[in-house]
Amino acid sequence: MTGDRLTLEPASAVAVGHCLAARLRRPLLDAPATNDHPRPCAWEDFTREELSHMLADFGVEAGYDQRWERYRHVDAERFHALPRSEQSRRVHHAQYPEETR
Repeated sequence: MTGDRLTLEPASAVAVGHCLAARLRRPLLDAPATNDHPRPCAWEDFTREELSHMLADFGVEAGYDQRWERYRHVDAERFHALPRSEQSRRVHHAQYPEETR
């Protein structure tokens, strides 16, 4: 599987998760944003269901293996191994590609 491309690259999967979480919180807290999703992002055109399916597909493709405490897909494992600051930078770019950071 390591030679195959992921449907979503890891930073985009995190961005999708932030967008979905912010949308799920809105009706409950009447809050339009979260710290991880301060304003509308690049994923706003997708429905909640589409975002949920994207995350589910990513989860299957990336495949976290609890026995070895690592991801089966090399791209997910490489992202996971990055420093938090670099992960955050990449996620921000996936959320707001029009900004440079």
